[in-house]
Amino acid sequence: MFINKTLIGVLTISSSLCFTNIAEAASVVKSFTSTLDAGQEVTFSDSQATGTAVLNLLRDTNGDYSLQYKLTVTENGTLDFSALETPPGTEITNPITVTKLHLHGGASRGFNGVLPFNIKTVDPDTGNVTTDIDDDLVINIMTGTTMISGLLEADEFPISPVGPYDSFDDVVTELLATAPGQDTSLYWNIHTLGLSGGAIRGQLQAVPEPLTILGAGTAIAFGTGFKRKLGKAKKK
Repeated sequence: MFINKTLIGVLTISSSLCFTNIAEAASVVKSFTSTLDAGQEVTFSDSQATGTAVLNLLRDTNGDYSLQYKLTVTENGTLDFSALETPPGTEITNPITVTKLHLHGGASRGFNGVLPFNIKTVDPDTGNVTTDIDDDLVINIMTGTTMISGLLEADEFPISPVGPYDSFDDVVTELLATAPGQDTSLYWNIHTLGLSGGAIRGQLQAVPEPLTILGAGTAIAFGTGFKRKLGKAKKK
């Protein structure tokens, strides 16, 4: 089983060769991987979609932490991310439309946790965005695959304490304390209109140290270009 988990880590980290490091002058302290599927949902889900994710815990030269992430979802016709990419502004009626992208915490596999990072939510009644906390969120929809990346920082953590997390620092402390190869209590959950409890879910697992080093190299190498591109886009 460990070999399989390690192989997943290698493949997922390797995919981060195109995983841009949004934060300049930051290094990877620790890396985490996830596999997402319907079987990890607590409530029923018949989604055939699957996904992989990488999350890097970064620290900049000032000692500040951030969470860099990339999800690659193979939709298989069961997930439609278009409402998150371009909110329709009208009622959503398609049950496979993704309405929420969440990073939950405070729960092990088989249990529901709390919501420290409500990354993006669209109201199905109006089609309008109700939550959009990540300024660096990028959603790229291709045929059969959707790629989602971003950067979560301390000022994007909820103002009010959430479950076991009184602050962003509590999330960082948990990640730092997780031993290589072990689960964290954090997990990705992608919700749709028809599967409001979640269509696919994936628990974050700490990557063994050699893979973390590889993740650091790939993350640092691809930072500046994306940052410049993003800066230009925000000026328009």
